[in-house]
This record gives sequence, structure tokens and C-alpha cells, in this order.
Amino acid sequence: MVVSRAQEEGITLSPLDIFQHRTVAALARTAAGSGTARVITPRPADAEPVLSFDQERLWLEDQLVPGPAYNVGWQQRLIGPLDLDVVQRCVRAILLRHESLRSRFPTVDGRPVQVVDPLPADWRLRIEDFRSLDDREERAQRLMAEEVGTGFDLANGPMVRCVVVRLSDTEHLIGMISHHIVADVASVGLFVRELGALYQAGGDPVRAGLPELPIQYLDYAVWQRERLSGAELDRQVDYWRDHLAGAPRALTMPTTAHSPGQARGGRAYGRMSKADTAALKELCRSLDVTPFMVVLSMLATVLGRWAGQRDVVVGVSISNRTDSGTESLIGSFINTLPLRVDLNGDPTFAELLDRVRDVALGGFAHADAPLDVIMKRLKVTRDPRRTPLFQVMLNVVDVPPIERFGDITLGTVDAPPLPPSFDLVFTTNEVRGELDYVLEYDAGRFPADLMDALGTHLGRFLGAAIADPGRGILDYPLDEPAGADTEPTAAASPAEAGVPVGAKPTDDANPTHAAVPTPAVPTPAGADPERVAPVHLAVAAHARRSGAVAVLDGTGGWTYAQLDRAADRVARRLAAREDGPVVVVRRPAVAFVAAVVGAAKAGRPVSVIEPGGDVPVGSLVLDADSTDVLGTAPGPRRAAPTPPAPTPPAPNRPTPSRAPTGRCSGWA
Repeated sequence: MVVSRAQEEGITLSPLDIFQHRTVAALARTAAGSGTARVITPRPADAEPVLSFDQERLWLEDQLVPGPAYNVGWQQRLIGPLDLDVVQRCVRAILLRHESLRSRFPTVDGRPVQVVDPLPADWRLRIEDFRSLDDREERAQRLMAEEVGTGFDLANGPMVRCVVVRLSDTEHLIGMISHHIVADVASVGLFVRELGALYQAGGDPVRAGLPELPIQYLDYAVWQRERLSGAELDRQVDYWRDHLAGAPRALTMPTTAHSPGQARGGRAYGRMSKADTAALKELCRSLDVTPFMVVLSMLATVLGRWAGQRDVVVGVSISNRTDSGTESLIGSFINTLPLRVDLNGDPTFAELLDRVRDVALGGFAHADAPLDVIMKRLKVTRDPRRTPLFQVMLNVVDVPPIERFGDITLGTVDAPPLPPSFDLVFTTNEVRGELDYVLEYDAGRFPADLMDALGTHLGRFLGAAIADPGRGILDYPLDEPAGADTEPTAAASPAEAGVPVGAKPTDDANPTHAAVPTPAVPTPAGADPERVAPVHLAVAAHARRSGAVAVLDGTGGWTYAQLDRAADRVARRLAAREDGPVVVVRRPAVAFVAAVVGAAKAGRPVSVIEPGGDVPVGSLVLDADSTDVLGTAPGPRRAAPTPPAPTPPAPNRPTPSRAPTGRCSGWA
């Protein structure tokens, strides 16, 4: 708001200026030395009908993988005596008011252009009457799911679909679905607010008091193309080239087998109490950061611990509504910034916030560089199996709920999640003093129980870090407090399921959920990592952070404390057996690590063999795949071979009944 008002006066201020200069006097001094702002004006009549940078990227994504992944949706239950004729006039007025909702994107000479069509004179709102049906609620939900699960024809349009379902004389479902190329999250809020104002004014735009629109979206697209070019664009892209130099190309999360086109949505929810949300704000005040910076630090840390990485890139969306003319305009004004977080050195959470503040402010100062241009300049290769540069998206939104249209009460609708645009999308929104968050994910890549565990860990870490930001980021326990003398299993609670810290990266060409576990333990000072016994590593790590996750397999994971207890049990069982060497069969299981550490604790000579390998005579065999984990080899024999991996399921596109409503894609 401040940025756009300054621009009205011909003054250039950036989000970085607003953060760094908190008083009116400081902002005035900054404004006095700023350059002259270029205000967006209506396009010339002969202007080329270009796409904005964000639209061009979304258009290209749709050409590569068409479908509903970039659908933007709003779905609501309306309780009260709804006047459908007035609703019809309201939606028609909104479509006439915003050119973007009447746009389509054909190609001319191989390049996309933006064409604004007139609204047909016979346009009518789609209304379905299910009042006489016994299964009307189920039918209505299926219809809404089909609407949001169906993609758009960008070349021929239309780019928006609206439908109202009558369930009774006083209960209706309403849905608005569009492609992200014509609307972002803020646009959905604008649509709902304008619909409410128009409904209370009988559908009359004048009586509704809607602000005039000095420009339309195509004016913005033409302005953006003219402004972002030449030396200024080069300067901004150079920043991102340096920022991303040497960054990991992927986050090595454990996944199930996956093929392009298999995407289907999954969702996990969480909520911070009012007290914890207030504590978050107090932390921000005391450390001079924003809630966005706190959430980004938390997300990068937990993902880094899951993936065993100390260098994490997270995509974050930033609004380009810096001109007052764009504040009331429906359209796609989002740019996405690939923010890189350095977790090396085991900083405290407060120290990490200092790093993230610098990263975020540096990104904000160069936020005009379009992501698609950055990718082209960096020669990033597009891969249909994953999004380039980053696979995790963070949205910190501030969209207050709208609860009434006059005498109409707006109720919620529980809809299934949309197929995601990214592997993971983490979104927060403060509602009535409580911070709600949702983790959306590709259910074709990530098992639901694993993502439930991740959602739990994210919330637990955030609460602990807010309460005590002076601890090292690896010292916050992600699981329940240690004390239960049990190992997690596939049937354990999500919080006990473990996370993939130290898991070996999956093969890009054939990702699997299971990975041979590798203990994520520090090496004692001055020691040669190749010569340090596993027992010393485990004991050192246990002493430092017993609640941290040590090892993961395809069914769950153990903390250092749980690994230590399991190894002690192996050692006790070995102590009751005859002396002799121990052979451990390498398996992709947490029990394999416990067997190695336990044998070392028992003081036995330990060797590891591959499945199917020869077992020396007289050796005690520890095999996690065996019914009897402790077996004695009476003579020369071979360890059981590893069973063949299951054949991945055939690619299967999500059915419309699985498609969701009520959220925007991760880019918004």
C-alpha cells in the first residue's frame, strides 16, 4: 500500500525500503533521494498484445504439462435466501469490469499473444438445481470437483468458469475457477469482495461503490515489458546468478515411484494457538525480522534435516502490485523468488534468522527479475519430473475471511486438494489471531503418513524455535520428547515415523521411497571419519542431541536415543551368545544401522556383506530381513539376496473426483 501510494506521487520505494526505514521521517529521507517512479498508464492503441513475464511462464508450463495444476479456485457454501438473478448480474458486472477474465492466449507466428474478447450478449451464469435429488450434496461436490479438476484451453478460452448449485431454497454452493494466467490469490479475494459489494447493491456497480480501474491487465503487461529490459534487467539477473551459483539442483526428499502426469494432491493441516502466534510476533519485534522470515527459516531447517542437506532453495511468491492502479485489478501479478538458505555451521535459530533476513532483503531488492528470465539466463533445463531451481514453495498470505454478503452467510466447503504445481507447497495465513498452515503435496510422490509427519515436525519445530531461539537448529527435537523405550514402525504415529536426515539421495531417473540409511552423526574433533567406529559416532551424537533424527528407511525413522536403545538390545543379545565375529547383511532398513552399532558396542569384530554374499564359518549373522535377526552360520553359506523391487504402478492421471477447490496454485 505504501509503495503504491508513493508511486502515485512519482516516488520510487521498494519493499526493502519499507523494511529498513520504519518511521515516516526515515521514509521521507529515502523518498527524497529516490528516483522518479514510472506510473502505469493505459497502453497505446497500437501496442503489441504481449503477455507479462509471469503469464509467459505459466503459458509455457501449460504447453509442457497441460492440466489443472495451475487452476485457481474459490468455493463457498451460501446460507440464506439467495437471489440468483442478482448473482447473475454481479458476476456479469465483474467479467465486464476486468479484461483479464475475458482474455485468451492464442499463438501468432509461434509466440503467444493476449486477446481480450467482448462478453457475449447471451452470457449466462451456470446454475444447477439439485433440490429434488436425495444425493444432492454428493452430486454437488462431484460437480465442483469436476470443474476445478478440468484444465483450460488457453488458446480459445474462456479463462474462468462460474457455477451455482441449488441444494435447497436457502442453501447453495458457488464456485469460481480460473487459470492462474489471469488471476492470483489476491485476485480471488478481489473477486469475492466485489461479488459481496455488488450483491448488496443489487448488482449495480455504481451503487456498490467499486473503485474505478484506471488501467487493465494488458496495460500492466505492456508497461512491464518496457520497464524490465536492458541494463536494469541485466543487473537484477546478475544478482540471482551469483545468489544461485553452486546451489543444489534438487531437494533429495524420499519419494515413491513417479511419472509425469501422475500428480494428485494431498494435504496436511496445522494451527498455532493465539498464545504461540502472539509469541511469534514478539520474537519478530525483538529480533527485527518478519513472520515471513521466521517461517522461511523454519521451513528450510526442517526440510534440510529431512533431506540431509545444508543448502536449501525455497521458492517464495512476491506481489508486483506496486502501482496503485493494480491494487483493485484482477490478474496475475506474482513473481517467484528462489531464496537460498545456508544451514551450515549449526547456527542457532536466532543466527539463522540473521542470515535469512539478509537473503530475503537481497531478494526483495531484486524482485523485479522474472523467474523465467532468470532460468533462461542461467540456462536451467526444464525437467517434467520436477520444477527447476526449487521444488518447495512457500506462501505467507494475509487474506482475511469474508463471512457475509448482507443477509447471506458464507460457510466452508471441505474439498479435496488440487494437483500441486510443486512437490511441496507450504502456506500460512493468520485468521483471528491464530496462524493456520497447510502443507500441500504431490500424493503421487509422497506417502500421506510421511507428509503428516512432516507437517507435525514443521509445527513442532516452529513452536520450539519461537520459545527458545538460542538453540542450535539441529538441537530442536522433531519427534515427541524422548522417554518411550520403543522403536517406530510403519504403524507408528506420524510424529514417530521419522525424517530422512542423512538418507542417501534418490536416483533422479528412478526415485524410490526406500533408501539405504546413513547415520547423520558428527565426527569427533580430530578424528579420521574413515576410522571412527560406529559406536563412537553414535554415542557422540546421542550425547549431543538425543532427540534429533538419526536414520530413516522406507517405513520410518529413529532418533539417536531410539537408535542407542535398539543398539543396546542388540549388544545384550550378543553378550548372551558365544564369542566370535559378527557379520551384518546390508539392508535398506534402520535395523541394519542398529545391528552395526550394537555389534560394535558388544566389542565384536564386525563386517558388512551385501545380500547374497558369502558368510564366513562360525560367524554370527545379523540380518534385518531375517525372521531371527540373530542367526549363526554353521558352515559356508550365502546371505539371502535382496528381493526384487516392486514394479512401479502405471502412470495414472487424477480423476476429476480427486480434484480440489478453494485454493490457488503454489505460485500465488
